[in-house]
Amino acid sequence: MRSFVSQLKLGQDMTKISLPAELCHPYTMLEVMSYRETTLFKLLFGINEVTDPTERFLRVLKWHLSMVRQENFEKKPFNPVLGETHISFVDDDGKNGSVEFISEQVSHHPPVSAFSVKNDKHNLDVWANISFSVKFGGNSATIATSGGASLKIGNLGDELYEMSRCIPNMMVRNVVWGTKYIIWEGDLTMTCKKTGLEAHLVFSEAKKQENRVEGTIKNASTGEILFNLAGVCGSEIFIEPPSGGDKRLLLDVSKEEYDCPKYLPESALTPMSSVAIWGPVNEAILKGDIAAADVAKQKIEAAQRAKRADRAAKGEEYEGQFFTKGENEVWRLKADVSISKMVANAAPGAEVGEAGAPNTPPTD
Repeated sequence: MRSFVSQLKLGQDMTKISLPAELCHPYTMLEVMSYRETTLFKLLFGINEVTDPTERFLRVLKWHLSMVRQENFEKKPFNPVLGETHISFVDDDGKNGSVEFISEQVSHHPPVSAFSVKNDKHNLDVWANISFSVKFGGNSATIATSGGASLKIGNLGDELYEMSRCIPNMMVRNVVWGTKYIIWEGDLTMTCKKTGLEAHLVFSEAKKQENRVEGTIKNASTGEILFNLAGVCGSEIFIEPPSGGDKRLLLDVSKEEYDCPKYLPESALTPMSSVAIWGPVNEAILKGDIAAADVAKQKIEAAQRAKRADRAAKGEEYEGQFFTKGENEVWRLKADVSISKMVANAAPGAEVGEAGAPNTPPTD
């Protein structure tokens, strides 16, 4: 670890560096996004019956904050290769329908991941394009995020909620020496033009290893603050009117029960799926054979460089498999793509895989 770190320069972008397999978790960043987006998506269920626009806004904010959890990544997930896809879903519980997650790496430099999360039963549609940059800072690393996310509630006249980022920035402290820990940093804004409501949040380290979030929910047109928000990421977050009193718990994500995402049957996977691409590396890491993992990882990265050089020589731009670039350069899921169709086209008798086979589930 220290010999690798000694080769890094302050401020260096680590997304352009091939990390040794021993520093990687046996799953890709697309899988991390899948786990984060789907496991508490159920917090949005029932939002169509919430008639008060302020309460609906708070429900969406609660769901969005549920993704800002206490993190304990000891290593780094794989950087997805261009064209890599990851698909997962949460089963129908008998009354709410399934939650479908489809993602694709649509750009390599800069790295951009497009994803879609849908629930047809409640007519909920989430889409996002997210980009990461990782800068080395000596004994720390900053993971800066960019790219917004949108949630459309179709049953409410396509009521649209827009988030300035999918998640805040992350600061990893003590990456070389000391006890490693992770802090969410920076700001995040959520708006709903139809209702005229907006939230402004700031994430910071109030004291060592205590990750605070503070902000306001207000009427955008009048500037009136409806609630102040304060709490600890991954724990209790409260809202309270600015006049005081009536303090209420918005979310305690540590008390929530997470759903378990599932994967498509092997017969429905494409060659560019995360499971297919990284399978040999994952298996070697899980067996403790780091040398074999390094060889397999380098083979994947070499193939990626060769494809990139070939596209450049031909003057070709990447065209998405599941996503297409549209208005404002935003990649959206193609209209004819759905997990139900993929499962229907799979070989008869194929079994859906639980999260963790052959990959291990990404845990927060």
